[in-house]
Formats: sequence, structure tokens, C-alpha cells
Amino acid sequence: MREEIYMIPVNDGVDKGTECPFCAMYDKLEGDIIKQIMGSAYMDEDVRLKSDELGFCKTHIRRLYNMRNSLGVALMMHTHLKKVLKDIENMGAPAKKSLLGKKEKDIFEEYREKKNSSCYICDKIELSLKRYEETFIALWKKDEKFREKVLTSKGFCVEHYLRIMTVARKKLSEKDFERFFEEMTKLFRENMARVDGDIDWFEKKFDYRYSAESWKNSKDALPRTILKAMGYNVEEDNLNGD
Repeated sequence: MREEIYMIPVNDGVDKGTECPFCAMYDKLEGDIIKQIMGSAYMDEDVRLKSDELGFCKTHIRRLYNMRNSLGVALMMHTHLKKVLKDIENMGAPAKKSLLGKKEKDIFEEYREKKNSSCYICDKIELSLKRYEETFIALWKKDEKFREKVLTSKGFCVEHYLRIMTVARKKLSEKDFERFFEEMTKLFRENMARVDGDIDWFEKKFDYRYSAESWKNSKDALPRTILKAMGYNVEEDNLNGD
């Protein structure tokens, strides 16, 4: 039953026809979560407890800010700030340096690293993406039409190719994984070669010797290459006003 819930967004992600279906799923998840938070969810006690605890990464606080709901962001940031200040106060003074030269944990660095790697929106996206990956692999195994649709897609970015391989190794039998690896890797490499050719031609177009030549399929090669290499949709940023 849980798998069926995730079939629609997984199929929608593949049907988007973008350079990576999981990046499309990520963008949809991110947009929905941000809209939900800035709608009325920021007044929900459970949401506020979590956002106070986890805070937001720099990317997501910028996107929340750009939603132009100043009161909503102010309320969340105010209570999050209070929580952080309380944490720092509770740290107290650090332990004295060991006379024996023993390396002690730096409480300031430890807390800073924890804070900088914590984000309420990232956590929610990650939870759903893991379910999507599991559903993708289950559909690949049992649904021939889905498999054919994937095999005619534009492949994956590096990040999501590696992620689905990790999940597939855990979820599939050795025999099924061998087939999955062969099919997905062939798809991945063919489409990486296609984008590599596009970005190569994009670069050549800045050389006067090629100025009269057609752009072919390279006009949008730069954002597509960034997405393939980094799993990051810079064009989605532009749509969000970042």
C-alpha cells in the first residue's frame, strides 16, 4: 500500500523527460514543502518544534524568505534563534586543555557542524526521496512498461545514479541487481556522453571559427551539465526568484 502512494510521483518524475527524474522529483517535493510551510503550517506546533530544533540550510531559508511571507519567516526564525541561544548558554565553558596532550572534542566546532548540517526542509525531502528510490526499483523489477519508459529516458545525474545503485544493491537479489546495474549504467553513460557532446559544442560556439555554425542542441547545455554533474537545477532557482 505504501509503495502505491509513491508510484504517482515516481512515474511523474520519469514522465517529465528531464536530465534526471529524481532531480525533477526533488524540485517538486521542495516546492510543495516550501508552499506548505509558508501557507499555514508554520503555525502548527509540531512543525515549529521541528523547525526550531533543525533550523534551515542557507538555500532553504533564502527560498522561504523569497516567498514574501515576512511574518511566517519571522515567527520561525525568532523561536529558532531562542532555541540556539539556549543551546549555546547550556554549553557552558569548555573543558581545560589536557596536560597530557590528549585531543579533546571542541564543543564549539561540534555544535557549529551540527547546526550547519541540519535543515527541516532537507530532512523532509530526504525522507520522501528514499521512498521514491525504493519505489523506482520495485517498479523496475515488476512493471515492464515502467522499465521501458526508464530505458528511453535521459538517464540520471551523478548523485542519483549513485544513490539508486546503493538502494538497488540492498533491495534486489544478486541476479536482479546485475541486470539493473547493466541497464542503468548503459543508460547513464549514453546520456552523459550526449550532454558531454552538447557542452563541448556550447564551448566551441564562443570561438569565432564556429560563430556561423548552428547551436545544435547546446543552447541550454550549461544548466543541463550542472544538473548532470551536481544534481542541482539552476533553472529551478531562477523560477523561484533566487
